[in-house]
Parts: sequence; structure tokens; C-alpha cells
Amino acid sequence: MQKNYYSPTLRGMPFYRFAFGVLALLATISAMVILGGCATSQGAGSLANSVGLVNSVSLANSGADSTQSIEAFLESNGFSRIQTNEPIIHYSAESWKASLLNTIAQAKKSVFVLVFVANRNEFNAEIYDALIAKAAEGVPVYFLFDATSYERVFHNPKWNDEIVAPSEVFRGTKVKWAEFNPLRLERIAALPWLLVRDHRKIVMVDGEIIYAGGYNLNIFSFAPLDQNGNEDAMVEIQSPDAGRALAPSLAETWNQFSVESLNSEDIAPSVSASPEASAGSQTASTDSTTSQDTPLACPPNANKGAVNAWLGNQVIGKTRSIEALYRAIFDYAQEEVWLVQAFAMPTETIMQMVKQALQRGIQVNIMLSEDQISPAMDKAVHYTVLPLLEAGAHVFIYKSAGNALLHYKLAMMDRKIVALGSPNFNYRSVRLSNEIVFVFDNERTIGVVSQNLSELQKRARPVSIEEAQKWRGFSYFMSYLLSVPGG
Repeated sequence: MQKNYYSPTLRGMPFYRFAFGVLALLATISAMVILGGCATSQGAGSLANSVGLVNSVSLANSGADSTQSIEAFLESNGFSRIQTNEPIIHYSAESWKASLLNTIAQAKKSVFVLVFVANRNEFNAEIYDALIAKAAEGVPVYFLFDATSYERVFHNPKWNDEIVAPSEVFRGTKVKWAEFNPLRLERIAALPWLLVRDHRKIVMVDGEIIYAGGYNLNIFSFAPLDQNGNEDAMVEIQSPDAGRALAPSLAETWNQFSVESLNSEDIAPSVSASPEASAGSQTASTDSTTSQDTPLACPPNANKGAVNAWLGNQVIGKTRSIEALYRAIFDYAQEEVWLVQAFAMPTETIMQMVKQALQRGIQVNIMLSEDQISPAMDKAVHYTVLPLLEAGAHVFIYKSAGNALLHYKLAMMDRKIVALGSPNFNYRSVRLSNEIVFVFDNERTIGVVSQNLSELQKRARPVSIEEAQKWRGFSYFMSYLLSVPGG
């Protein structure tokens, strides 16, 4: 069956096509120089350090420190311990949209949205309309989106013509908006910092109801699965702890790119100090159905008891939460590791983590998506499969009932620790993107995630070494090379 790829084209954004072309060329040249043309899936791990974006972090290279728990390891590497009610996990766009619309309607103090890719379209228009209406009521609404969103404003003949960037949607409304790291020609001198993107997907309402995960506010996230929609996951929690932990970072990011300055109180105004006191008010998921296309979501009667969790909020130049997360998952595993990662392209550092876990007898399982966002990304991901198989990992490719991309990002260790959020298993998420991830160890959450994983496995096939060897050609390597800084 032929895959249904679409090629995005820019519409009405001056200089953006040229700016993206220039950036892509510079990124490619940098990657080629650094990689030295070595046709492996390793060696890309020095780009950020070579341009001075981050400081190196010294971590153990083999096994876990037996005197330190995985929780202590995460906390010593920048993760915040938070108390929250048990999370609701939305595995369908319909479930998340229904919950989000209800939460926005009930907002009393503030709504803050930070999203990687954003556009208004026929499938998510209600969300944008709800934000505009809430701002008109006098509730402050802030919308921060990554400037790469403009690259994704395109027309698909299967979709409605109205696919509009947030800057157009919110113009003339009371919603306050800003672009993260604008890609304009006059900012070309800002390289290499223009390569840094904000990949987080966060909606925070009244400083304590928080959604975070893989869903963007764009057409791919909300389109039907048979029209190139995404299968994804969004975590919903109610946690004043998480609100207080996130607010300073969100305010600082906003202030970098907006003429209007915010502080933490603007984003998380006077939240309650007691999760138990407010846990009963969280919006419940409205979608508890399951199907081949929409794996099981948390039911509406999810237990609201307080649990401990850990929040990783990576900001490039300040924290290295994602490398620490993968280090913890692989070093502390005793039996198995599961990764669901559409854009898995492990670098040398990540491959060392994988190999060391395999050498200790850990079973490493990685699930990719058959349907990708483009032929180039398909080749880039496939190129890195062979080294994983040769090291002893098990690689599976998931095929949805439609042509949907399996977009959500899962890391699970021994069915005891589960991480859900925005990071991919690749160089960009480790070194070049702001990311957010929640780590849970409570039994119910792990059970829900495990059940969803079981549903995914029914539509996944194993990849053989013979098949992966076919994906090591020159065109695959070039696609991988281009994707190292940009994928």
C-alpha cells in the first residue's frame, strides 16, 4: 500500500521559505563537518558542545549507583519532585479536546499555552475560539508557539482551506501571543542559537491544571487518523507543585520573545498549596472507549488520590533533563526497557546507553511508526535501525488502521517507571530542544500505559536484520544527516 505523504508549502509569510532554506543549508554543512562523512548512526553527539550551547554533564557510563535510587538520581539531575493527583492520559485527540475545552471554559485566573507547532484548522478551531472567548471575558490568555509553525501552514486537498497561523488567528483579539526564537533573516547572526527550538507542548490553566505530552495544536494532531492524523498521548494532571515548578521557566521563555513582561504569578496566580484540597475539581476524561485506532484512555472515574511524580523541564543552556532521563531508564533497568518513539535516531551517547543495558542482559524494545511525516524522515529513522538490531535490541514498526503517525513519546522501565512527555529519542531532543516530561511510578498509571502498549503491539511487526540492511544506502544516510540537527 502506498504511503500518503504530503509536502507542506509556505503561504503568505515573507522571507520564511528563504530563511528556512538558509538555516537548513547551514545546519547540514555543520553536521557534515562534524560527522566527517562517517556513514554510521553515531557521532552526532558533539554538535551542541561544538557551538557552545550547553555544558557537558558528567554521568555514570555503566550501570546505576546502587546507593542511589532512580528517584534520587532524577532529582540530582534537575527533575522536580511534585505531588499530583493520579494523571489522566488522553490517547485520542477527541478525548483531549473535550477535556481541554471544558477546562478552558472553567478558567478563572489564567491560561498559558506553549506549543511547538500551532495552526488553526477545521479540526481544532473550537480550541482557538475558546481561547479567544476566554480572553474576551477578561481572563489573561497567553499563547507562545515555536516559529517553525509557519513552515507547517499549508493546504492539503483533503482538508479545509483555512489552516491559519496563530499570529493571524489572534490578531485583533485579547489573546496575547509571542513566537519562540523567530526565524527571520535579520536574526541570522543569532546562529547557532536559531537551531534551538521549543518542543514542549504545555497548557496550564489557573496555575495548576496542566496538560503536557505529544499533542500539538495543529492539523496533524487533530485530523482523523485516515487523513494523516497522529496517534498521540497527553498527560493531564492537577498539581500546584507542578504549576509552581513550571511558572518561572514559562515566564522567562515568554519574556525573551515578547514586549510584554510576565512573572510567575501571572502564569500561576496564587495556587493552592494542597493537592488534596483541589484534587476533586480536575476535569475528567470524556473518552473511555477503545479501538484499534484509539487505544484505551484513562476512564472518567480515574482515582484522584495524591501520588508522587517527577517533572523534567529541559531548557537548553540550563538543564539537561532528557539525557538524564534516558540515562536513568537504561542504567536502572533490571529486566526490560520499552520505548515508543516515532523519531528514534540514537546518537553515539544514546547508543552507549543501549549497549550497556544490553550487555547487562536487559531486553531493549523500541517501537517505531510505519507512517512518517515525510519520505526523508522515514529514511532517516530507518537508517539507524541496523546498529540497534546488531547490538541486540528488538525493533518493531507500528502500522495504524489508517495512515496515522504514532507520534507519542514513551519510555518505560521494568513496568515500574514510566515517562511521558515531548522528548524524542534523538539528538535534537537531547541537545537542541526545550522539552517537558513527567515520570510516574504509581501502579495505576503504569497499568494504563502497559494496557495501551499491549494494544499497540497487536499492530506492530518485528524488523529483521536483513530488512534493516536494505536501509543503509546513501540516500538513507543523507536523510539521516539532514535530520540530525533538524529531526
